[in-house]
Amino acid sequence: MKPLLLLFTAVTTFGFSLAAAVDGVPDASDDTESPKNGSDMVVTVDDLQRLGLPNLNTTVRDYYESGADQEQTLYENTAAFKRWRLLYRVLVNVVNRQTTTTMLGKEVSMPLGIAPSAMQKMANPIGEVGTATASQEAGTVMILSTLSSTSIEDLRKAAPNATLWLQLYVFKNRTVTEQLLLRALCANFSAVVLTVDAPSWGQRIVDVRNAFKIPEGITLGNFDESIYSNFDSKSKTGSGLTKYTNDFFDQSLTWESVQWLKNATPLPIVLKGIITRKKHPYGSVGHSKLRTISLKEAEIQRYILSSAKNEDKSEQGDTTQEQT
Repeated sequence: MKPLLLLFTAVTTFGFSLAAAVDGVPDASDDTESPKNGSDMVVTVDDLQRLGLPNLNTTVRDYYESGADQEQTLYENTAAFKRWRLLYRVLVNVVNRQTTTTMLGKEVSMPLGIAPSAMQKMANPIGEVGTATASQEAGTVMILSTLSSTSIEDLRKAAPNATLWLQLYVFKNRTVTEQLLLRALCANFSAVVLTVDAPSWGQRIVDVRNAFKIPEGITLGNFDESIYSNFDSKSKTGSGLTKYTNDFFDQSLTWESVQWLKNATPLPIVLKGIITRKKHPYGSVGHSKLRTISLKEAEIQRYILSSAKNEDKSEQGDTTQEQT
């Protein structure tokens, strides 16, 4: 199903919407509000970012707004949507319109969902709870980040009927990962979304300059008071987040790791971060037996492309069919 390839690829802005809501920005659909100035009204997604950013302190704003290095990928991820063209059909009765579809067997109101974004309490005190309750009301999917500021259990309690997936980083300590998987299963999450395009953390220049760390009073909700629950900026990189990921995330992941994950949980696995359907290396860099493998050969049926940019069919390399 083609919409799955577009799912969750937009630049996430819900952190900004939460910050804007705290400041009492009126919603265009709320008849009880009478804004003094039309420019203060939330009509588009861009309005959420424009009105929400000024409510954040510099370090948090830079974290949400920036990308790695020269931010080329950040630019491309936004520009990609301008390159899509809808080949519409005319003279069709559209009196009864509907956008419902299914994702991994669950009905959703539209083929769009909320991408994982870490530490949302930096934008608003209720953090991920606000996002989950909104997705529950909208009838679509929310993906909870491993590095969320709200725990798996608290999120499910706040949104008992929401369709929730868990975004997963694999820790060097596999026991930590296994515990996350078990907790997601017990909390009735519907899928696990494995990030496969971040074996090494990109250099987010503004985070380095700001010596980024978690603001006081906020922790990583899935890890209680363990060594995994917080990070500071006491590192050579200047960014506490970069040090955290380098210290704890497993950089040795291969296709065998995907098989390990499939054996570790009965939940469906979605791969997030694939940018091409062409064949991928199979093995370890520098290994004499390194070869290539197609997604089909790897028995991968579900994946999320990193960019919404159309891929040249002449360079696809295989004919893997997208399935939900």
